[in-house]
Amino acid sequence: MEALLSNEISLKPLFYLKLRVGAHHNMGVTPRGYRRVAPVSGGRFEGRVSGEVLPGGTDWITLNDDQSCMQIDVRLPLKTDEGSLVILHYAGIRAGDPEILARVSSGEAVDPESYYYYVTGSFEASEPNLSWLNRLVCIGKGSRRSTGPEYAFFEVA
Repeated sequence: MEALLSNEISLKPLFYLKLRVGAHHNMGVTPRGYRRVAPVSGGRFEGRVSGEVLPGGTDWITLNDDQSCMQIDVRLPLKTDEGSLVILHYAGIRAGDPEILARVSSGEAVDPESYYYYVTGSFEASEPNLSWLNRLVCIGKGSRRSTGPEYAFFEVA
């Protein structure tokens, strides 16, 4: 056990992702919390793998009672610049002071260091040249801009 705890985890830059999202649908309060669903209309990713985010993705959002913590569950269809299709699934948490998060949600420019926004992700790729994506876990640090969410994704190595 100590050997595992003493090992360092390294991160390798994977890509930077910018999303365009449509108007969210307020689903109301459910037994799991306040729910919203936001369509992802497109975007772009640049890095070791680059390409476009295709329309059809969805961001499933759950907010706690005081709206200081938001759980996200996102699935996106990606198309690489070479034409390969990939599925990206990531989930995580955006948390912080409710007043700061309200400003973030309204599209106001807020320092991303003033709130917590991290996700973990995985991929599904059918092309042999991208099969390495199927065998990795990535983490992302997010920020919310007026144009939509942005993430720096890293391969956990």
